[in-house]
Amino acid sequence: MLAQLCVSKCSECGFEADRDFNAAINLKNYVNQ
Repeated sequence: MLAQLCVSKCSECGFEADRDFNAAINLKNYVNQ
């Protein structure tokens, strides 16, 4: 669910590249550790 929210926000800001998506996921996972 959080990943989908991130994708929506990234798309709104123009960050649609997989690299940016993966970076966001990695950051979320790092923060949640």
